[in-house]
Amino acid sequence: MKRPVLSLVFPAWNEAENLPALLASALSIGAGLGVAFEIVIVDDGSADASRAVIEAWCRRDARVRAVHHAQNQGYGAALRAGLKTARGEFVFFSDADLQFDLAEIRRLLDHTDEYEIVAGYRAPRRDPWLRRVIARAGACSCAGSSICRFGTSTAPSRSFIARCSRRSRSSRSAPS
Repeated sequence: MKRPVLSLVFPAWNEAENLPALLASALSIGAGLGVAFEIVIVDDGSADASRAVIEAWCRRDARVRAVHHAQNQGYGAALRAGLKTARGEFVFFSDADLQFDLAEIRRLLDHTDEYEIVAGYRAPRRDPWLRRVIARAGACSCAGSSICRFGTSTAPSRSFIARCSRRSRSSRSAPS
């Protein structure tokens, strides 16, 4: 398989029930974008049947790739593993719990020629105040980059990820 233009990364922890709908949607939307793509699912030490579901999809479609953690390492570690594994020039990442509309990917990609990162968010956010502070800090962690924000998710360029990866720490994410 040639190097994809787009990688769709989904950290997952105990998402066996959501994974079939997520993967079917991601494959359908990816195919409709008209670019080579891959899906990277990171099973973060799930205790449910997530691993088996992911492996079945990997056997079914070569565009689906898996990363498995032996034990739960937290959202941040799962996301970093997915970003490290992703091969696309652009990387879209979102939670695997179906809370975001994957059709927004097209809107994000429409702006990748103009910005290094195109980030979406839920509006209005109903997260606890600490979670909102952490999200704001994360959005500001690569100051000096051109950023376009709207919608519900994120699509950074490979060069942006490489620069941010050098600055990141391997700490666990704050609890939800």
